[in-house]
Amino acid sequence: MQKQLFIICIVMIASPVLRAQEATKADIKTETWKKDMGAALSITQSGYNNWQAGGVNTLSATASLAGKFDHIKGKVNRSHTFNLTYGQFKQGDLSLRKATDVIAYLFKVDWETGKKFKPTAVLDFKTQFAPTYKYDDTKGTKVLVSDLFAPADIIESIGYSYDPSPAFSQSVGIGFKQRVVRDESLRTAWGLNADENIRSEAGLNFLTKFNKNLATNVNYKSQLSLFMSFRQPAKPEAEWAPLTRWDNLIAMKVNKLISVNFEANLVHDTNVNKKVQFREVLAVGFSYKFY
Repeated sequence: MQKQLFIICIVMIASPVLRAQEATKADIKTETWKKDMGAALSITQSGYNNWQAGGVNTLSATASLAGKFDHIKGKVNRSHTFNLTYGQFKQGDLSLRKATDVIAYLFKVDWETGKKFKPTAVLDFKTQFAPTYKYDDTKGTKVLVSDLFAPADIIESIGYSYDPSPAFSQSVGIGFKQRVVRDESLRTAWGLNADENIRSEAGLNFLTKFNKNLATNVNYKSQLSLFMSFRQPAKPEAEWAPLTRWDNLIAMKVNKLISVNFEANLVHDTNVNKKVQFREVLAVGFSYKFY
């Protein structure tokens, strides 16, 4: 029954998309690229020598490359957004450890129909570059908790978007979500059965984006993603709740090369943890705008 309902919803949503594609054939001469890409590097160092109050020598570095490319041709708008971030730190005599690790890519295409709501398709992909460990310094041991494609979350959806202003957009659609965990030892920890390396689910996908300059040199970006699965969780004790991810970034430009960024991320995934996960990073460093 769920499969039949899903197919009906896809047909209902896809039909105006096909009509919109036909409408663009007579209007394909207009073509525009909007580009926005920048790189950043932040370094923190503290050292102590005969410091009576005490302290721990620390060195950390984080590099990032992020951007957005919009391709507008006729009535079709294709948007590519990506974020690549990696950071490590060294504290005292402890080994070099990872501080942050992000690979994120979002593709969105919508068709102008002359109405408030536009047919939209979305592809959302997230994973990381390198292994992450949980350390027990008293025992001198470490346990692997995540890795490249362990997990990787992929969401494809088709539906409608509402863009009342350049700063705000809301997309709602029927979608598929795949969680890939290539490492056998991590599958149950990330909500899969032990014999699964990929778990596919159909559900409702909601994507809200906000991007606005709060002041001349201050920009605020926010993205809220919700995926409500039609399928019960793999873990019997897990609650049936939407996979929620809320990413926020306040970027402050001091001058052409120096920037201050505050990033806050919230994740609620009952397949992994009943509690809300929260992460925040305040970074001062060098930045460069390519576009």
